[in-house]
Amino acid sequence: MMREFTLPSELAAWIKANMKDAPDLRRVRIVCGPTIPFDWLPGNRAQYVGITLWDRIWLREPFELMGQAAYELLFHELVHARQFQRHPIRFPISYLLNLRVKGYWDHPAEIEARTIAAKLQGMYFE
Repeated sequence: MMREFTLPSELAAWIKANMKDAPDLRRVRIVCGPTIPFDWLPGNRAQYVGITLWDRIWLREPFELMGQAAYELLFHELVHARQFQRHPIRFPISYLLNLRVKGYWDHPAEIEARTIAAKLQGMYFE
């Protein structure tokens, strides 16, 4: 069963104040459930705990906003939501092409998401 996860209002305000070009959080929906999109693809999909598709962030349960790793994951996925909002058509195409050519770890969108998420996580837990 899927459930919608709502950001606490204090956290949403903090993100808006501290994340440059934050995505429009009124449009972003966070959905938690036992599966995430593309689980049907071959390979070890269980290692993926989150995926963002346009204005929807899918997180694999159990997800609770506790601990630094959970915040870093949330910030990471919010960077992807921002990437989709900036370029809703070009971004998914470019993402898939770069994934094929560069792989996940060296993917420019993933590097950006990891870098910004780590910075935000560090600021949040100062």
